[in-house]
Amino acid sequence: MNGKSTIMQKNAPRGTHKWYKLVIVLIVALLATGVGVYHIMTSTWFFKSVILPRVSRGVGAEITVKEAKIHPFSQIVLGGLLVKPAGFEPLLQISTVKLHYSLMRLLRGELAIDSLVIDSPEITIVRQDDGRSNLDPILNTLSGKPKVATPEKPAAPAPMKIDIGRVTISDGRITFINKSAKGSTFKLILEELQGDCVNLKNASPGTLSLKTMIRGSEETSNGEIVNSFVGSITNSIQMRISTDGQIENISVSNKYEVKSATGELAHLLGAGLTMEGEITAQKIQNLIIDFAQRSTPLGKILVYGPFNLRDKTGQITLCLVGISAPALELFAAPFGYKFGDTIINASNYITFANYGQSITTEGYVNVSKFSISRRDLSIPPMDFQANFRISYNGTTGELAIEKFEIDGYTNFKPLLQSRLTAPIKITRQTPLIPTYSSHFLTKVTDLDLSAWKTPISTFIPSGIINAQIELVPSTKIPGGTLNFATEWREVTLTADSSAIQNLNGFCLGRLVIENLQNINIESLTFSLSRATNPLLQAHFSGQANLQQQLSNLKFRFEANLQNLLKLTMQPTINVTSGTASLHGSFEGALTNCNFAITGKLNSAKCILLGQTLQPTDGEFSALVHRLGSEIMLKDLKLCLSQTGNSVFDLKGDGQLNTETRDITLKITVPVCTEPILTLATASLLKPGTITPGNLSADAYLSKKGPLWESSIKATMTNLLFVAGQEKLGPYHFGIYLAPTGAGTTNFALTNGYFYLADPNGTSNAVTLTAFLQNPVPHGIQGSIKIAGDKIDLTPYSKLIFQTRQPPAPAQQPPTQIVDPPPTRLPCANLEITAQMTSIRLQEIDIKDLDLKVVLQPEVVSIHNLSCKINNAPLQADLKLDVGKPGYKYEFNLVSERLPLTPIINTFSTEYHGKATGELTAKADIRGQGLTGTSLQKHLNGNLLLCFTNCTMRLIGQKANLLLTPLALALGIDDVLKASLTNFILSVNLGQGTITIANCLLETDLFRAHTQGQIPIAPELGNSRLNDLPIEIAIHSQLAQKVRLLPATALPSSNMVQLPIFAKLRGTLNKPEIYTDKAVIASLLAKSISTLPSAAATKTAEMLNMATQILQPFTSTNQPSTNSPALPFNPLEVLRRR
Repeated sequence: MNGKSTIMQKNAPRGTHKWYKLVIVLIVALLATGVGVYHIMTSTWFFKSVILPRVSRGVGAEITVKEAKIHPFSQIVLGGLLVKPAGFEPLLQISTVKLHYSLMRLLRGELAIDSLVIDSPEITIVRQDDGRSNLDPILNTLSGKPKVATPEKPAAPAPMKIDIGRVTISDGRITFINKSAKGSTFKLILEELQGDCVNLKNASPGTLSLKTMIRGSEETSNGEIVNSFVGSITNSIQMRISTDGQIENISVSNKYEVKSATGELAHLLGAGLTMEGEITAQKIQNLIIDFAQRSTPLGKILVYGPFNLRDKTGQITLCLVGISAPALELFAAPFGYKFGDTIINASNYITFANYGQSITTEGYVNVSKFSISRRDLSIPPMDFQANFRISYNGTTGELAIEKFEIDGYTNFKPLLQSRLTAPIKITRQTPLIPTYSSHFLTKVTDLDLSAWKTPISTFIPSGIINAQIELVPSTKIPGGTLNFATEWREVTLTADSSAIQNLNGFCLGRLVIENLQNINIESLTFSLSRATNPLLQAHFSGQANLQQQLSNLKFRFEANLQNLLKLTMQPTINVTSGTASLHGSFEGALTNCNFAITGKLNSAKCILLGQTLQPTDGEFSALVHRLGSEIMLKDLKLCLSQTGNSVFDLKGDGQLNTETRDITLKITVPVCTEPILTLATASLLKPGTITPGNLSADAYLSKKGPLWESSIKATMTNLLFVAGQEKLGPYHFGIYLAPTGAGTTNFALTNGYFYLADPNGTSNAVTLTAFLQNPVPHGIQGSIKIAGDKIDLTPYSKLIFQTRQPPAPAQQPPTQIVDPPPTRLPCANLEITAQMTSIRLQEIDIKDLDLKVVLQPEVVSIHNLSCKINNAPLQADLKLDVGKPGYKYEFNLVSERLPLTPIINTFSTEYHGKATGELTAKADIRGQGLTGTSLQKHLNGNLLLCFTNCTMRLIGQKANLLLTPLALALGIDDVLKASLTNFILSVNLGQGTITIANCLLETDLFRAHTQGQIPIAPELGNSRLNDLPIEIAIHSQLAQKVRLLPATALPSSNMVQLPIFAKLRGTLNKPEIYTDKAVIASLLAKSISTLPSAAATKTAEMLNMATQILQPFTSTNQPSTNSPALPFNPLEVLRRR
């Protein structure tokens, strides 16, 4: 037996042993591979290099960790977790995440976590000013994934087994940042966040707690915090989960409080709310939310009643109790609203059925002492009560308003009443369409506008309004009829400083509305009257389709002109009778329509400037057609007639492209007579100054792209001017302008002209050409040229030089002179030139006038002003730097031998033909500023005036300052009749002083001379005249006549020097003559010493009289009692006062 076995073993094949060895090797290899794979897949390298990149691609954000320790069956530890969406700020950063769990229990479908610790999590959500957020990449990636198909009837899930030992969040931070397009940034931060969840298990009580600080702030673009608040949030929840994973019981205790607030949020300081309550699987037990601020109750919200959390059915009660005005102002205070003593109470019964798909709410809202006030808004206290019942079916999407009632009272009087007598149903397919049986009525009774302050109160401060709006159902169409009636009485309208009182009126309307798309205006009437006097009535009718934006409307206006225009016209125009009507129609859509309008004026009578005009009739018509972007104006007509004769006629047509803004417009006025022009210009012209004539005009405007051209041509005949009691004319006026340009930058005018022809036929035409560029970096640049040939202003001299009364003595002190501030002109380099061949005004003949004015941003220059005045040359230059304080100026003038006779004969009627002479003037003046202080520093230059070969009497107030003392000193009145022969004034300016180098006055009887310095005072008019001596010499013939000719006088001597007896004192505003009585008495005594005794006695009496007369001239301490000096006029010395 044994031998046989041995033989069999020896005879066994060798391959069997190899197979056993192979199996053993394979098992060992698999075990080694599994161990290797396990170590690789649980390594930090594999987690970072394989798992995280795949997860990053799946969520659309880069996810990285600094450290990872993974024990697949029990523990995961991650350090330095970072989630960063591409191109945005990091979304999530966590210092450490530690998770302890049971993998086997998780694989069996249990939510089993021993502990989860999240240390220092930080979530940052940033919304940019363009609306983008760092959440967008994640949301876009997740939304792009295909949805997993779910079965129509999913199987009921197995009960969830929950076993969470503890979840802890420490030192968390959540930041929301919202950046606005204006540069400001709003931040909301939850910091110091501590969260704890303990023992959350099936059939066992668990707790959840959360505590954090909340900060909000608004920062400007420069980082300044303008609004901020700091608050605290404390939440505590006790909950129990059933064995099948449903919530059995929740107890809530939450508290929110604002600890500090600034800026527009300062009113939130001390505000807070607490929420306490318990919710079971079958009932909400007294969930109470209390609002308070600084321990002051603001109201509360109560929620209670049966509610099944599983099938979402039940009936709960929601109550608002004592919600006061301060609670409302917490939300409305940033907008400036105050709510007075408002109190809100409400009770609502909310029923849930059909797994929450059907919801019905029924209840009331009671608002007592409701009022709103703001800077421009004030509503008086009112009481409101609303009752309602609203249901919603989530399956069909139908919302039904079954009951809606509002009653409002003010001072216990009805103000508002609204009633819904049948339900209004709204569905997804037909939004906002009431059912056939719905009926809604609203009434407003005796609304007193004087008790309300609204934005329109500025224009409508008082009045009584009654209104009624009724929605009547229709049984034929899906819609109904809207009837409304509004009445107002004793309404006051205000505008500027005027008011229109006692306005009454009404508005009645009936609109048939179908599907809120088709609206048929069966009637719409508006009426306005003042007291019992009708003013205006308007009627509208037609149809409109809101969906297709098509309409066919008609309107009609009728006005009583006498009553209506009394409200607006000026006192110079009084419409005594007449009516006006306006008819129109609109057909089509806004982009393809026809608009026609016609009007009539019947027997309008008007009193204008005390003159009754003839009854006027008129017609107006226009047709506007729009097709796409093209708008065409056709057949524009306006005709007015009196007693069958046309007094005004206007015709026009045009075209406009709304896309390219190309336009063509033509207006023709072939007839416009004097009554119409007088009526049109009554508000612009002073009554009685101009009587217009007959006007005809043509106007044209065309624009294509940036290029445009235009023209205007107008002529007026029989134009009358009024000078005093005299009417001058008739004159004829004409103008023609044809400007062209490119956009708003280039402007050109060629061949423009205007003329004014006098009764003699002199045209006085002036041509005008211009080329301007605007804008350029510093303003307008270009050139304007004005030219004329022969301009004769003599026929208009009565209009230019009317007799003027001397101004009344000033009752107010003169306005203090101040230096104008620097300014900048809107001109880069604008050049204005004027060339006139001849300008004549009575005897003044100006020839070859050449003027060039250059306007720059800070400089105004007049270059080479040259002309000949009655063949006497005149040249002048002026440079004014307006960019300097007070303006810096340089002025030069040269005039040689200018004849005085034509000037005096033109400007003076009293001296016409009685004066001759020539004027030579030279001026070189430089300075800056107008005040005395500025002139002290900057005024320099010189001035020379020479009157030669003169023959004119010296009269007037200023001349009498010198002539009267001289006449008294000589004892004769001959010098009061002296005639000026020569006058020289030479003045030097500089170093704060006006230096009179030479002031010489020569007459046919005497010669007067003075010189000296006048220091410039801070107030120029107060500059002192410091006793400037007046040296007087009389002709030898006069000296001999008054017996003052010295015995030693040579026969060839023609002048006798008198001792100085007069000095110039006072100020530039009030000059005075100081006279030495002793010298005058000596002269008189010397004169009378050689007289006979009788003549000597008479002269002695004259001496006493002279002493009394001279008293005002010798007063040096008392102020002058003379009237304030009138503004200096070179011709003042030629006019008798």
